[in-house]
Amino acid sequence: MSRRSEAKKARRRKRRAAAEARWIPEPALDELAELTLDVQDFNDVILLRGWTIDQEYSGDGLVTWYYPPSGIGTDDVDVEPVTRIWVTPADGGEWVHTVLVGTTEEFVLAPDEFIEELERIESYRAGDPVPSFE
Repeated sequence: MSRRSEAKKARRRKRRAAAEARWIPEPALDELAELTLDVQDFNDVILLRGWTIDQEYSGDGLVTWYYPPSGIGTDDVDVEPVTRIWVTPADGGEWVHTVLVGTTEEFVLAPDEFIEELERIESYRAGDPVPSFE
């Protein structure tokens, strides 16, 4: 096979892998249909910033993402090994639940507040002073 054909196949594989990484399971999307937040747009924004859908913990109407650059190695099951978020519906809108790496406290923010705080959330590392999101 020629180099040009191999390069074309490699580009195709890369595009398919990127599309699969952005994919939210259909049952999860169906069960989140009551959300007014466009979950797919939200998903696209955070995936572009390096977040990953956590297939293991997503399902039954819940989609959760984690931020791999924040990860730590820990044997303590009481703390989160990565910064993690999930979205839930609520009266008057949706909420983004956030647990920072190395902590147990859950912060609940409106989607627009979450986007405003996204840089601080992503830059947080275990052991840093926990920011206040009030």
